[in-house]
Amino acid sequence: MEHCLRDCEKSRCIWQILDPLLIDSFEGTPLEFWIRKVMPGNEAIVEAGLWWVWRHHCDDIFNNGDQWLNYKVVAIARITANDLRKSASTKCITFKDRRRWKPPTGDTFKVNCDASLFSDWNLAGIGCVIRNSNGYWISGCSSSYPPGPIVRCELFAIWRGLILAWDYGLRDIVCETYSLDILHILKNPANGLNCDVVDILQKIQELLSRPWVVDFEWITRDANAVADWLARYAVKTNLTHVIWSEPCDELQHLMLVDLG
Repeated sequence: MEHCLRDCEKSRCIWQILDPLLIDSFEGTPLEFWIRKVMPGNEAIVEAGLWWVWRHHCDDIFNNGDQWLNYKVVAIARITANDLRKSASTKCITFKDRRRWKPPTGDTFKVNCDASLFSDWNLAGIGCVIRNSNGYWISGCSSSYPPGPIVRCELFAIWRGLILAWDYGLRDIVCETYSLDILHILKNPANGLNCDVVDILQKIQELLSRPWVVDFEWITRDANAVADWLARYAVKTNLTHVIWSEPCDELQHLMLVDLG
Protein backbone atom coordinates (compact mmCIF):
# COMPACT_ATOMS: atom_id res chain seq x y z
CA MET A 1 0.00 0.00 0.00
CA GLU A 2 2.82 2.43 0.82
CA HIS A 3 4.48 1.66 -2.50
CA CYS A 4 1.27 2.10 -4.48
CA LEU A 5 -0.01 5.29 -2.86
CA ARG A 6 3.22 7.11 -2.09
CA ASP A 7 6.65 5.59 -2.58
CA CYS A 8 6.88 4.36 -6.16
CA GLU A 9 8.39 6.68 -8.76
CA LYS A 10 5.06 7.36 -10.46
CA SER A 11 3.31 8.22 -7.19
CA ARG A 12 6.17 10.39 -5.96
CA CYS A 13 6.03 12.38 -9.19
CA ILE A 14 2.30 13.07 -8.71
CA TRP A 15 2.81 14.23 -5.12
CA GLN A 16 5.79 16.38 -6.15
CA ILE A 17 3.61 18.27 -8.65
CA LEU A 18 0.61 18.51 -6.33
CA ASP A 19 2.57 19.91 -3.39
CA PRO A 20 6.33 19.37 -2.87
CA LEU A 21 5.93 20.02 0.87
CA LEU A 22 3.88 16.85 1.23
CA ILE A 23 6.76 14.55 0.28
CA ASP A 24 9.43 16.06 2.53
CA SER A 25 8.87 13.35 5.14
CA PHE A 26 8.42 10.34 2.83
CA GLU A 27 11.54 8.38 3.63
CA GLY A 28 11.07 5.71 6.29
CA THR A 29 7.74 7.10 7.55
CA PRO A 30 4.88 4.59 7.76
CA LEU A 31 2.00 5.58 5.52
CA GLU A 32 -0.53 6.05 8.32
CA PHE A 33 1.79 8.34 10.30
CA TRP A 34 2.62 10.32 7.17
CA ILE A 35 -1.09 10.85 6.42
CA ARG A 36 -1.77 11.96 10.00
CA LYS A 37 1.17 14.37 9.79
CA VAL A 38 0.33 16.02 6.47
CA MET A 39 -3.48 15.94 6.70
CA PRO A 40 -4.12 18.94 9.02
CA GLY A 41 -4.73 21.95 6.81
CA ASN A 42 -4.33 19.88 3.64
CA GLU A 43 -7.34 17.58 3.93
CA ALA A 44 -8.77 18.13 0.46
CA ILE A 45 -5.56 17.82 -1.53
CA VAL A 46 -4.33 14.78 0.44
CA GLU A 47 -7.66 12.96 0.09
CA ALA A 48 -7.92 13.79 -3.62
CA GLY A 49 -4.26 12.90 -4.17
CA LEU A 50 -4.58 9.48 -2.53
CA TRP A 51 -7.69 8.70 -4.55
CA TRP A 52 -6.32 9.70 -7.95
CA VAL A 53 -2.87 8.16 -7.39
CA TRP A 54 -4.67 4.88 -6.74
CA ARG A 55 -6.90 5.37 -9.81
CA HIS A 56 -3.77 6.11 -11.84
CA HIS A 57 -2.29 2.74 -10.91
CA CYS A 58 -5.59 0.95 -11.59
CA ASP A 59 -5.77 2.54 -15.03
CA ASP A 60 -2.27 1.28 -15.84
CA ILE A 61 -3.29 -2.27 -14.92
CA PHE A 62 -6.80 -2.52 -16.32
CA ASN A 63 -6.75 -0.02 -19.16
CA ASN A 64 -3.17 0.01 -20.40
CA GLY A 65 -4.24 0.99 -23.88
CA ASP A 66 -5.05 4.50 -22.61
CA GLN A 67 -2.20 5.59 -20.35
CA TRP A 68 -2.83 8.67 -18.22
CA LEU A 69 -0.17 11.35 -18.24
CA ASN A 70 0.94 12.83 -14.94
CA TYR A 71 -0.46 16.25 -15.74
CA LYS A 72 -3.92 14.72 -16.27
CA VAL A 73 -3.85 12.99 -12.87
CA VAL A 74 -2.71 16.18 -11.14
CA ALA A 75 -5.36 18.26 -12.94
CA ILE A 76 -8.27 16.04 -11.94
CA ALA A 77 -6.90 15.69 -8.39
CA ARG A 78 -6.87 19.48 -8.06
CA ILE A 79 -10.41 19.71 -9.42
CA THR A 80 -11.54 17.07 -6.92
CA ALA A 81 -9.79 18.87 -4.06
CA ASN A 82 -11.46 22.13 -5.02
CA ASP A 83 -14.88 20.43 -5.08
CA LEU A 84 -14.22 18.93 -1.65
CA ARG A 85 -13.30 22.34 -0.23
CA LYS A 86 -16.47 23.89 -1.64
CA SER A 87 -18.66 21.07 -0.33
CA ALA A 88 -17.10 21.21 3.12
CA SER A 89 -17.74 24.95 3.32
CA THR A 90 -21.39 24.71 2.28
CA LYS A 91 -23.63 25.67 5.18
CA CYS A 92 -26.25 22.94 4.80
CA ILE A 93 -23.86 20.06 4.05
CA THR A 94 -21.19 18.88 6.45
CA PHE A 95 -18.80 15.94 6.38
CA LYS A 96 -18.34 13.84 9.48
CA ASP A 97 -16.06 10.84 9.27
CA ARG A 98 -17.79 8.61 11.83
CA ARG A 99 -17.49 4.87 12.15
CA ARG A 100 -20.50 4.86 14.47
CA TRP A 101 -23.80 6.60 14.27
CA LYS A 102 -24.11 9.57 16.61
CA PRO A 103 -27.41 10.83 18.07
CA PRO A 104 -28.51 14.36 17.19
CA THR A 105 -28.51 17.08 19.83
CA GLY A 106 -31.38 18.78 21.63
CA ASP A 107 -34.77 18.57 19.95
CA THR A 108 -33.33 17.61 16.57
CA PHE A 109 -34.18 14.26 14.98
CA LYS A 110 -31.91 12.29 12.69
CA VAL A 111 -33.03 10.62 9.48
CA ASN A 112 -30.74 8.01 7.93
CA CYS A 113 -31.42 6.90 4.36
CA ASP A 114 -29.95 4.24 2.10
CA ALA A 115 -30.64 2.37 -1.13
CA SER A 116 -29.57 -1.11 -2.21
CA LEU A 117 -29.42 -2.05 -5.87
CA PHE A 118 -29.08 -5.69 -6.94
CA SER A 119 -28.68 -5.60 -10.71
CA ASP A 120 -28.36 -9.38 -11.05
CA TRP A 121 -31.75 -9.81 -9.40
CA ASN A 122 -33.27 -6.79 -11.14
CA LEU A 123 -34.33 -5.51 -7.71
CA ALA A 124 -33.77 -2.37 -5.65
CA GLY A 125 -34.84 -1.27 -2.20
CA ILE A 126 -34.67 1.77 0.04
CA GLY A 127 -34.58 2.12 3.80
CA CYS A 128 -35.10 5.08 6.14
CA VAL A 129 -34.98 5.36 9.91
CA ILE A 130 -35.68 8.25 12.30
CA ARG A 131 -34.12 8.42 15.77
CA ASN A 132 -34.10 11.05 18.50
CA SER A 133 -31.34 12.54 20.63
CA ASN A 134 -31.35 9.46 22.90
CA GLY A 135 -30.92 7.14 19.96
CA TYR A 136 -34.48 5.82 20.36
CA TRP A 137 -36.44 4.57 17.38
CA ILE A 138 -39.11 6.99 16.17
CA SER A 139 -40.12 5.43 12.86
CA GLY A 140 -38.72 3.67 9.82
CA CYS A 141 -39.70 2.41 6.40
CA SER A 142 -38.68 -0.15 3.78
CA SER A 143 -39.73 0.00 0.15
CA SER A 144 -38.95 -1.94 -2.99
CA TYR A 145 -38.13 0.26 -5.95
CA PRO A 146 -37.79 -0.22 -9.71
CA PRO A 147 -34.11 -0.85 -10.47
CA GLY A 148 -32.29 1.97 -12.20
CA PRO A 149 -29.33 4.30 -11.70
CA ILE A 150 -28.11 4.11 -8.09
CA VAL A 151 -28.19 7.91 -7.83
CA ARG A 152 -31.93 7.87 -8.53
CA CYS A 153 -32.45 5.13 -5.92
CA GLU A 154 -30.47 7.09 -3.32
CA LEU A 155 -32.46 10.27 -4.04
CA PHE A 156 -35.69 8.31 -3.74
CA ALA A 157 -34.53 7.12 -0.31
CA ILE A 158 -33.86 10.72 0.73
CA TRP A 159 -37.32 11.73 -0.50
CA ARG A 160 -39.01 8.89 1.40
CA GLY A 161 -37.08 9.75 4.57
CA LEU A 162 -38.10 13.40 4.38
CA ILE A 163 -41.76 12.47 3.83
CA LEU A 164 -41.62 10.13 6.81
CA ALA A 165 -40.21 12.87 9.03
CA TRP A 166 -42.68 15.51 7.81
CA ASP A 167 -45.71 13.24 8.23
CA TYR A 168 -44.54 12.42 11.74
CA GLY A 169 -44.63 16.14 12.59
CA LEU A 170 -40.88 16.62 12.96
CA ARG A 171 -39.63 20.09 12.00
CA ASP A 172 -35.92 20.05 12.84
CA ILE A 173 -34.00 17.18 11.31
CA VAL A 174 -30.57 16.10 10.13
CA CYS A 175 -30.63 13.78 7.11
CA GLU A 176 -27.59 11.53 6.74
CA THR A 177 -26.31 9.58 3.74
CA TYR A 178 -22.96 8.04 2.86
CA SER A 179 -23.30 9.01 -0.83
CA LEU A 180 -21.15 12.01 -1.76
CA ASP A 181 -22.81 12.08 -5.18
CA ILE A 182 -26.17 12.74 -3.53
CA LEU A 183 -24.79 15.58 -1.41
CA HIS A 184 -23.28 17.24 -4.49
CA ILE A 185 -26.60 16.97 -6.32
CA LEU A 186 -28.51 18.43 -3.39
CA LYS A 187 -26.02 21.30 -3.23
CA ASN A 188 -26.03 22.01 -6.97
CA PRO A 189 -29.38 20.68 -8.22
CA ALA A 190 -29.14 22.39 -11.61
CA ASN A 191 -25.67 21.17 -12.60
CA GLY A 192 -25.59 18.41 -15.18
CA LEU A 193 -28.69 16.51 -14.11
CA ASN A 194 -30.33 14.10 -16.51
CA CYS A 195 -33.97 13.17 -16.85
CA ASP A 196 -33.46 10.11 -14.63
CA VAL A 197 -33.33 12.18 -11.46
CA VAL A 198 -34.98 15.53 -12.22
CA ASP A 199 -38.45 14.45 -11.07
CA ILE A 200 -37.23 13.02 -7.75
CA LEU A 201 -35.05 16.07 -7.13
CA GLN A 202 -38.00 18.38 -7.74
CA LYS A 203 -40.01 16.45 -5.16
CA ILE A 204 -37.16 16.82 -2.65
CA GLN A 205 -36.91 20.54 -3.35
CA GLU A 206 -40.64 20.92 -2.77
CA LEU A 207 -40.25 19.26 0.61
CA LEU A 208 -37.27 21.46 1.50
CA SER A 209 -39.29 24.59 0.71
CA ARG A 210 -41.69 23.81 3.55
CA PRO A 211 -41.41 25.56 6.95
CA TRP A 212 -38.88 23.32 8.67
CA VAL A 213 -35.14 22.94 9.19
CA VAL A 214 -33.35 20.22 7.22
CA ASP A 215 -29.57 19.79 7.22
CA PHE A 216 -27.72 17.16 5.21
CA GLU A 217 -24.63 15.39 6.46
CA TRP A 218 -22.26 12.80 5.06
CA ILE A 219 -21.32 9.77 7.16
CA THR A 220 -19.39 6.56 6.63
CA ARG A 221 -21.14 3.45 5.35
CA ASP A 222 -20.53 1.74 8.71
CA ALA A 223 -22.54 4.45 10.48
CA ASN A 224 -25.52 3.86 8.19
CA ALA A 225 -26.01 0.19 9.03
CA VAL A 226 -29.65 0.46 10.20
CA ALA A 227 -30.86 2.16 7.02
CA ASP A 228 -28.81 -0.32 4.97
CA TRP A 229 -30.52 -3.25 6.72
CA LEU A 230 -33.96 -1.78 5.98
CA ALA A 231 -33.08 -1.30 2.31
CA ARG A 232 -31.79 -4.86 1.95
CA TYR A 233 -34.84 -6.20 3.75
CA ALA A 234 -37.06 -4.53 1.15
CA VAL A 235 -35.12 -6.29 -1.61
CA LYS A 236 -35.24 -9.69 0.09
CA THR A 237 -38.98 -9.52 0.80
CA ASN A 238 -40.00 -7.43 -2.25
CA LEU A 239 -42.06 -5.17 0.02
CA THR A 240 -43.92 -2.40 -1.80
CA HIS A 241 -43.82 -0.13 1.23
CA VAL A 242 -43.96 -0.81 4.96
CA ILE A 243 -43.71 1.49 7.98
CA TRP A 244 -41.79 0.16 10.95
CA SER A 245 -43.39 1.47 14.15
CA GLU A 246 -40.73 -0.33 16.17
CA PRO A 247 -37.49 -2.18 15.36
CA CYS A 248 -37.18 -5.94 15.12
CA ASP A 249 -34.52 -7.83 17.08
CA GLU A 250 -31.86 -7.47 14.37
CA LEU A 251 -32.45 -3.73 14.13
CA GLN A 252 -32.29 -3.38 17.91
CA HIS A 253 -28.89 -5.08 17.85
CA LEU A 254 -27.63 -2.68 15.14
CA MET A 255 -28.91 0.29 17.13
CA LEU A 256 -27.01 -0.90 20.21
CA VAL A 257 -23.86 -1.21 18.10
CA ASP A 258 -24.41 2.35 16.83
CA LEU A 259 -24.55 3.60 20.42
CA GLY A 260 -21.40 1.69 21.35
